[in-house]
Amino acid sequence: MKQNKQKLMFILTLLGGMLFYGCAKDGAIGPKGDKGADGTNGTNGTNGNANVNGATVTVSANQWAFDNGTYYTVAMYSPITQEIIDKGAVLVYYGDDGSSWDQLPFTYYINSQSSYNFRANHSVGQVTIALTYSDFSQANLPVLMFKIVVISASQKLEYPNLNWSNYQEVKAAFKLVD
Repeated sequence: MKQNKQKLMFILTLLGGMLFYGCAKDGAIGPKGDKGADGTNGTNGTNGNANVNGATVTVSANQWAFDNGTYYTVAMYSPITQEIIDKGAVLVYYGDDGSSWDQLPFTYYINSQSSYNFRANHSVGQVTIALTYSDFSQANLPVLMFKIVVISASQKLEYPNLNWSNYQEVKAAFKLVD
C-alpha cells in the first residue's frame, strides 16, 4: 500500500507540474500611460563640502579680556569635535580688510615700532584667540575679523599638497562661502 501511495503522489506531482507549465499569459500589452507632470525645481544652492566647516568671527573691542599683557577672546564653534582635534585640522585666519587672510600665528606690523601678535588654540567646541601688543600694554583695539575652518581627517588627506596657510586656496578647494 505504501508503494501505491508513492506512485499516486508521483503521478499527481507530475500532472500538477504539467498543469502549471502549460499556463501562459494571453492577450496583448496595453497602451502606455500618460506622462506625469514635471515637479517644480528647487533653488540651486552653492555646492559645499560636508566634511569642512567655516565661519567668520567678528570681534569688537569689548569682547576681548585683558590679562597679563595679552588679550583673549573665545569663539564657540560646535563643528570642532574630539575627532577633528585628534585627526582633522582647525585653521584660524586673521583678515585686516576682509579680503586678505593670514593664517595664525601671525604678526601684524602697525608701524616700525608696534605690532600685534595673533595666535589661536582650540579645544572641543571652541577657539581661543590671543593677541599681544608689542609693548605688552593695553591698546585701543579696532573691530577684528577671523575665519575658522574645520577640516575632517578624510578631507585633510585628500589634499596633501594644499597650501593650508593660503586661505584663498583652502576656500577654493573646499568651496567655502564667505
